Amino acid sequence: MPYCSECGTEVQDTASFCSDCGADLSEVAESDTEDDASMVVDSATTENTDNSWEIEGEEVDPKVLGASIFISIFVALLVGLGFSELGGAAFFMMVSLVGVTIYLNRRTTNWKRTIGTGLYIVAAWLILAPIMFYIGVAGQSGNQFAAVGAVLGMVIYGFIGLLLAIVVGGLGYFINKRVDA
Repeated sequence: MPYCSECGTEVQDTASFCSDCGADLSEVAESDTEDDASMVVDSATTENTDNSWEIEGEEVDPKVLGASIFISIFVALLVGLGFSELGGAAFFMMVSLVGVTIYLNRRTTNWKRTIGTGLYIVAAWLILAPIMFYIGVAGQSGNQFAAVGAVLGMVIYGFIGLLLAIVVGGLGYFINKRVDA
């Protein structure tokens, strides 16, 4: 199968444009379309020059993996905060840690794009975490005054989370735009 000359993504033989970056593929040379059956690679003699790994047939860039794990830790902490009063925080932290790592590692092409896209996920959880936390507090309150306090906390910290999410999401946007430039 041929590869995009702009971003290196594997594309279909009949594709006119890259599904990842949108580059025009009409200029892909016939030499780029290699038949998998006729290609034999000796792993002992092949040198890996781009410092990437191959796991289960997929190429893994260690920088992308590291950035994915770094962002996933922040997301897991926010998820843990959100579920701390509702219950199941440890479970949802692990699910988000693994899920966000896999998502970012498979969907991004370089470590800067990984951080930019990961900041979008962090921004979403900056809004959700305080709201979910105070839903749990309100549900466990024994009287009306505690419930009103929980609702006030949800509004105040939800708004603060929204402001932080705007900043973090904007930072992610500018990082992704810089990668595109």
